[in-house]
Amino acid sequence: MLLGAALATAIATGHVRGHRWTATPLALMPWQLMLAGLITLPVALIAHGLPQVVWTAPALAVVAYQVLIATGLGLWGTLTLGRSLPAVSSGMLFMAVPAIGLLSSMLLLEEGLSRPAAVGIALVFAGLALDIASDRGAMTEAEIAP
Repeated sequence: MLLGAALATAIATGHVRGHRWTATPLALMPWQLMLAGLITLPVALIAHGLPQVVWTAPALAVVAYQVLIATGLGLWGTLTLGRSLPAVSSGMLFMAVPAIGLLSSMLLLEEGLSRPAAVGIALVFAGLALDIASDRGAMTEAEIAP
């Protein structure tokens, strides 16, 4: 699954960087989410059947948060970063997302952190720091060159 996700991310990054955009990610977001919903709806219905949802105020709040903030803002940010940063830098930043999630759950929810997870988080942030340092070095060399 991780290799499949990495492959899908690489394909999406290549497409985002190579596509000739005629509109902003924010303007395209409703259409992208609608297309994704139309594709996944039949799969969800076949796999799980009709949902049994009790629409309460908290349930509506969760759905609104997922649609407007988690999905909408996340997709907009992903596309904007993918278009403006080098592919390696954006990939490293995407790797930091689950690491930040683990650290947040540790701090906010007082969950434990295993040694392998801590080592993984440290490696992700070390890679991110090296990427930032190499980008700064490349920019400095480019500015110095005639």
